[in-house]
Amino acid sequence: MLFYSVVHKVIAPVTAVFLLTACGSGSHSETPTPTETITVSIGGSTAVRGALCGADIEVTKLDGSALFLAKSYTYDPQRDGTEYNATATKLLPFGERIAGRFSATRTFAVSSLPSEETMMLLKVSGGNEIDPDGDGFVVPGEIRSFAGPLYAYATFGALRDGNVSVNLFSSAAAAVAAERHLSVPSTVTMILGKVAQKLFSSDPAGSMIDAATLTRFNPAVIENNCSTHFGYLNDPDSYKVLAEGNYGTGLYAGSEGLWKKDGDQEGLMDAFEQLVGTDQGLPDSDSDGVNDYAEVWSGTDPLNGESVEGDLLFPYQWYLLNTGQTGGAQNGGIAGEDLDIVGLPTTFTGSGDVVVGIVDTGVESGHPDLTNNLDISLSYHYGTHANDPVPLGSDIGYHGTACAGMIGAQGYNGWGVRGVAPMTRLAGFNVLATARVSDFADAFLRNGVAIFSNSWGPLTSAALTDWGAVLEDALEEGALNGRGGKGAIYVFAAGNDRTASHEGYANTSSLHNSKYAITVSSVNAAGRLSSYSNTGANVLVAATGGEYGFKDPAIVTTDLTGLGIGYDIKYDSEGNILGDSWLEGNNPDGNYTRFMNGTSSACPAVAGVCALMLQANPALTRRDVRYILARTARQNDASDGGWNLNGAGLPVNGKYGFGVVDAAAAVAMAEGFPSLGPEQISGQYTDVANVDIPDANTTGIERAISIAEKILVEHVDVWITTDHDRIDDLRIILVSPAGTESVLAVGGENYIFGSARYMDWRFSTEQCLDESSAGTWRLKVIDLKSGYSGMLQNWRIQISGHN
Repeated sequence: MLFYSVVHKVIAPVTAVFLLTACGSGSHSETPTPTETITVSIGGSTAVRGALCGADIEVTKLDGSALFLAKSYTYDPQRDGTEYNATATKLLPFGERIAGRFSATRTFAVSSLPSEETMMLLKVSGGNEIDPDGDGFVVPGEIRSFAGPLYAYATFGALRDGNVSVNLFSSAAAAVAAERHLSVPSTVTMILGKVAQKLFSSDPAGSMIDAATLTRFNPAVIENNCSTHFGYLNDPDSYKVLAEGNYGTGLYAGSEGLWKKDGDQEGLMDAFEQLVGTDQGLPDSDSDGVNDYAEVWSGTDPLNGESVEGDLLFPYQWYLLNTGQTGGAQNGGIAGEDLDIVGLPTTFTGSGDVVVGIVDTGVESGHPDLTNNLDISLSYHYGTHANDPVPLGSDIGYHGTACAGMIGAQGYNGWGVRGVAPMTRLAGFNVLATARVSDFADAFLRNGVAIFSNSWGPLTSAALTDWGAVLEDALEEGALNGRGGKGAIYVFAAGNDRTASHEGYANTSSLHNSKYAITVSSVNAAGRLSSYSNTGANVLVAATGGEYGFKDPAIVTTDLTGLGIGYDIKYDSEGNILGDSWLEGNNPDGNYTRFMNGTSSACPAVAGVCALMLQANPALTRRDVRYILARTARQNDASDGGWNLNGAGLPVNGKYGFGVVDAAAAVAMAEGFPSLGPEQISGQYTDVANVDIPDANTTGIERAISIAEKILVEHVDVWITTDHDRIDDLRIILVSPAGTESVLAVGGENYIFGSARYMDWRFSTEQCLDESSAGTWRLKVIDLKSGYSGMLQNWRIQISGHN
């Protein structure tokens, strides 16, 4: 197996090759032994306006692992009431009643006991609210069932002291962080602290962003819609407004998740915007060019147009905005040859609802530009069987970390780079720790992931690589049934085999020929084919992969943290430094690299654009996404002779597919796209030829199959069987009824090494998009070289598309 980043010919190789085989506490001593334990109790309360009774409470670490499970105490009139009549019971004061409180106990090994400052997330679901109008009386007919969920962040110390309440304030304030499964306490406190400053005036606890600040979201006394901390509210009616709004009322029926109401679609739910004071109808409240979601997430003020911090290395990221900069290389690119990210409306920076999985070598979870976007709970390391995908030991960790940065490095935070979708969630799958086919198949089917970025492939395109039923069945299963039936999206790098003596062609890999894969070639900063990039009829689109970073720009992205660790410095075979990623002093710690390249870079660029498309329209199917990418792609390198118009009038090229991905155009089309509808699949039409192929004859043979079914083409599969001693000689071309020629096998010197044969080999082409399937499809087979001969035994064809 090969990673699809490439190296300069004088540099020690950086690609890695893998061969696939198939409320109190006990006391303890100063120096505890490993067997010593400590029993800890926690407690708190739950409420909307009145106490929640019989609710389920789950307390987890920020990495998602469960610590405590509890149930809030039910209401007992004799225990919790003070006055009775035929219709109502007056509740005891909060501090005297039990109803709505919760407690739980757990025994820890002393060595694993969380510290007092350890932050935790509480989730409350179900139960009944006994005083929904908050008047202090329980009226049987007013008791309401509650669905939830409510959330709160709290320190372990506050839980042990019993000073935590889960309520509407705590829940709405926690929403942004809870949605994204944040695992970094400092980020959580930053977000909660920002909200606290909007909600509360100074109080005796002080205004520092610390445990006291968190406690203000967990008021310990809720009675008659007030609390010990509500007295410090800047707006005394804010809790009432929250309770009576769509968010508060919807929680009873379970129809309101925290992040389901987002009027301006920028990523902040309306309940949260109400708390911080941003405009629920405008994505960019302060009109500074950065949406409110991105500002809250990065720690800047969404109501202050002067507060935004840039990304220090953004000026070097030509693939986001190409001004002709060098990116640290000798030469610059051509202005405008980029992904058109800056053409997007400010609404679209990625969403926490969309998760992109990096199927690779792992992702450094502690990287400052990745840690807030990486969802540890969805990630997995197949070598350690832990959720943290951080590269360990011999893992070639820079590769997955670099890919992750291209997709979702956090933007506008004052750090290094910005991803294509800088606010999207990421999941890392360290499958290359084992390189087992079964682990790749497992990664393809991971729940919660919408898009899978695959910057890996066969050892060489100069051999036919059949990945087998286990992996291809997993790919099909995910594409058909993932995302609730809309289909997971799988993006693949085309490969980096092209040299002066070898025509790298992606049609020699069965995965890349699949209609469930989006195969991507690479262009450089001048908009031309990268010198290493494979091509093929199965290439749907191209994207930015760059060159080597010496003469012409490569890609600036995240690297393993630490100077000289990972990819930031390039050495020759003698250990001499050939180049660094100093970037004019802007990368002194070596946490970023300017040497990432390959179709390994083009692939995550497309995955990031797909994330933006799903933010714009979550209802898109995987076929819709493919279609939109192709229809909105920009024709690059216009002088290249490989461009032709297909039968639907679309420019197409075997090097670039339908052109370079255009993020702004793709998102614009995605927003109102009505969907292609159910997939239409033709029958399989077969021609048993058994025809000799003339040796070294440029005319070759031609066979035909007629199809009566009328389908608008999305993808064409062609299976071919030959009896020929050297298939490297064979150039195979499929001609559609409209005359579009797709080169399935390029043929010629060093196209395919050895004596392999086409034994029902599935080729594919994307180049006939939106043509009609009806008519005569022709197959041309030409033997380009003398010395070996053979025959075409049979071929068959199947069309997939829409009405």
